Amino acid sequence: MLPIPPLAEGLRLEFLIAGAVHSMNDGGVHEKTVPHTIIAVVTEGAYEVRCPGRRARMAVGEAFLTGANLPLHITHWNDPKSGSMRSEWIHFHFTLYGTIDFTSLLDLPLVLPPGPCKGFAQISRELREGQGAPGPASPRPGAAVTAIP
Repeated sequence: MLPIPPLAEGLRLEFLIAGAVHSMNDGGVHEKTVPHTIIAVVTEGAYEVRCPGRRARMAVGEAFLTGANLPLHITHWNDPKSGSMRSEWIHFHFTLYGTIDFTSLLDLPLVLPPGPCKGFAQISRELREGQGAPGPASPRPGAAVTAIP
C-alpha cells in the first residue's frame, strides 16, 4: 500500500486578496460569480446573501463563506444609527496538487458565527496593511477597499 502524503504537502495557495467595504447604499445589491472562495465579516450593519439553494442574513460579527464559482446575490443593509454598512473580506483560492479547487471538496457553511470571524477580520486588516492599504484612501495590489455610494 502506498503511503498517503499529508494534506498540507499538496495544498497550494494560488490567490489571496483582502479588502474592506464601506456602503452607504441601504439595500444596495451586487451580484457576482468569482473563481475563489470568499469570507466577508460584517463589522457594521448586515449582509444578506443568496446563492444556489441557500439564503442567509449576517449580523455584526458574523460572516458569509462561499465557495468558488457560485452565483452570489449580496445585499448590504446599513446600521440604522450610523447609516452605513462595513465589512472586511478575504478572497482566496487553494488547489490540491495544483489541480482541483480545495474548497470544492468541502461542505462550507454559508454563515460563520462571531467567534471564528474575529480572526478572519484581523487577517484581512493585516493583509491590507502589509500591502500598504490600511484604509480607503490607498488601495494597492493585493488589497482592495470598496466604497459603495
